[in-house]
Amino acid sequence: MARRGARRAARGDPVHRRGDGIRPTPDREGLLLQRDPRGSCGGRCSAGLQGRTCLAKIHSGFFRLSEDLDFSIPTAPDSTRGDRSRAIAPVETIVATLTERIPGLEMLVPLEGHNASTQYNATLGYRSLLASRTEPIAIEIGLRKPTLTPPERAQVNTVLLHWVQGDALLETFPVRCLTYAEAMAEKLRAALSRHEVAIRDFFDIDHAVRVAGFDVGGAELVRILRAKLAVPGTGAVNVSPERLDDLRHQLDAQLRPVLRPREFDLFDVNRAFRIVRGVAEGLG
Repeated sequence: MARRGARRAARGDPVHRRGDGIRPTPDREGLLLQRDPRGSCGGRCSAGLQGRTCLAKIHSGFFRLSEDLDFSIPTAPDSTRGDRSRAIAPVETIVATLTERIPGLEMLVPLEGHNASTQYNATLGYRSLLASRTEPIAIEIGLRKPTLTPPERAQVNTVLLHWVQGDALLETFPVRCLTYAEAMAEKLRAALSRHEVAIRDFFDIDHAVRVAGFDVGGAELVRILRAKLAVPGTGAVNVSPERLDDLRHQLDAQLRPVLRPREFDLFDVNRAFRIVRGVAEGLG
């Protein structure tokens, strides 16, 4: 097995460290970003990383796997469909040519708009030497709302390790993204008001508080969160016991597969829910 792993490394196929408890597939999104760090915008658009991609790969250190890349383009509340179509045009060109510029990628689902051009989705495929199937990389670009803090450029991270040497395989590089405060405000907004509650939101919040010492009561965060909850179409704040029950039912099916065993064992859904409920109470 060791010799087979060495041959994989010699062929350049990156893998996670053995024993991490995660299915041994490449860090697909990190690989895509590393191979095209500036091509993802090239200065021609204002798309930036957001959501769990922004938190996991930039602000909080890489702690949870995902199969997608979340971007947003700042959009005025009164923007028209034509405004959004013009804003996405440079991105459409970039996504359409990714498979030409990055070896090993294939286009599974071309980029297309949904919900009156407020969301665009595409799916790329990456065939790893470690698996006999094509693994997906989902790309989502939202054009729904403005950003409330100036975007920043920050270093992206990856857990991709060299099979033989054991050190990081990919160089880090800066990407455009939401600030930590706004990314966390987005995560809290989702935890508080998402129609279908998602355990990943609560894990990300708990990790930020427990490991990174993030202050969910900070004045800037509360200001941004209030503004996001006031956006038309946002669901009502919900921290009911029924919501907690729904979260408990998601633990094994939706959270365990994307975490290392130790990280899963350290997570306490009741503690995470108390954090979010405390934020709701602080909002008044």
